[in-house]
Amino acid sequence: MYFIVKQLLSLIKLIHSDNSDEKIAWAFVLGFFSAVMPLSSLQGVLIVVVALAFRFQFGAFLLSWLLFSIFTLPFLGSLHSIGAAVLEVEALRGFYTFMQKSDVLSFTRFNNTIVMGGFWVAILLSPLVYLATKFLLAKYRSVFVKYIESTRVYYFLKSTIFIKVYQLYGKYGHV
Repeated sequence: MYFIVKQLLSLIKLIHSDNSDEKIAWAFVLGFFSAVMPLSSLQGVLIVVVALAFRFQFGAFLLSWLLFSIFTLPFLGSLHSIGAAVLEVEALRGFYTFMQKSDVLSFTRFNNTIVMGGFWVAILLSPLVYLATKFLLAKYRSVFVKYIESTRVYYFLKSTIFIKVYQLYGKYGHV
């Protein structure tokens, strides 16, 4: 629980910084990929490894994974239909047979209709997720943050001793 709260706090801090739109957007794209692709496949594990290995914002990755997983559930039938249509392409049948007989490529589970459908949906919608995330971050910063910072409650909370102690505590790298 502490890890999740810490990641969410760092995500909020990152959203309020000025130079991290790309990192957050890429983390949301990886979270989208993880939501539509099962973790039990090779590419699902690789996505999580990439999110951990590279300097993406892990809180944004977890949040987007959760949100997109919730929104993906009603569309599992559509992912199945898309995957079935792709797997039934006669010209690719030899390639699918090669993948299934390969020791490593069989772990991709591309013979599963939901995995194949999720892969193609993720590939096709990733640019849209990236651009939408960047747009929504810009709108959040220009509209919502400006509004919150203009309220009296914000000025009151900012002047309290707890916020000053938190800022002092965070200044020395403990937060």
